[in-house]
Amino acid sequence: MGSVLVLAPLAAAYGLPFTELERFLDINQLQRLPEGRLILFLMQAGVALFAFILSSIIFLKIFEQKNLNSLNTNPSLNLWVVGLTAVITIVVMPFSSLLIEWNAQLKFPAFMAEFEKWASQKEETLKGLTLYLTNFQSVGEFLLGLLVVAVIPAIGEELLFRGLVQRKLSEFINVHLAIWLTGIIFSAIHLQFYGFVPRMLLGVLFGYFYFWSGNLWLAIIGHFVNNAFTLSVIYFSNLNKIKVNIESQEAMPMSMVMVSVGLTLVLLYIFPKNNPAVKPLEN
Repeated sequence: MGSVLVLAPLAAAYGLPFTELERFLDINQLQRLPEGRLILFLMQAGVALFAFILSSIIFLKIFEQKNLNSLNTNPSLNLWVVGLTAVITIVVMPFSSLLIEWNAQLKFPAFMAEFEKWASQKEETLKGLTLYLTNFQSVGEFLLGLLVVAVIPAIGEELLFRGLVQRKLSEFINVHLAIWLTGIIFSAIHLQFYGFVPRMLLGVLFGYFYFWSGNLWLAIIGHFVNNAFTLSVIYFSNLNKIKVNIESQEAMPMSMVMVSVGLTLVLLYIFPKNNPAVKPLEN
């Protein structure tokens, strides 16, 4: 529905019949249009709004007869909690880079040769799409990218995966198992299997933010910080303000990785134990 509502007026604007909407799904054709990046951003926003946010709200209203506030058993937040969430999300990145390098070099067994071929092709397609979308030419495009790639996914994906899937699973199975299973589903839905493990662990981290605090906004904040930080690095790299090879999948220096692991473990201990504003949910 989101795709149709976005693509239909675009097709009309370009004089295309409704049956040729798939033209807007071809990145090679979109790159020839001056508005190609804007069209892709609009499509991503439309799909995310329908698939994640609207569907979650409808599920809550119709099947549970609840509102969004019901997802927060502990509605209170303060700057200490928000800041700690943001710091953990950034501090864990060097460790994530080690997992990214390992996962990118993963080889599948022979009987999964067809899957490996498909996964590799999918990875290259999505990598090309990401590079195209993040080739920001102005501050306006960067801000639009933050909205579509950071704000909307942070709200929508956390609402669906942590607010609904994780919460519903925890009603039937152990909450820790629910967090990890939700992380697996969250990563799999992105269809990028050469980044499956680091993305899964990010989902698990966001799941524990929610579980430990009882407030979905902390998972949303963590998700937003992760995406926004990455986009900001890409943007300033495009401006030659910093030197970063955004296509590189090499891990950061091992010294940084070890510091990252140590600090992350300390902060994850502090988060639920020593913060008076955080009240862990019951199992």
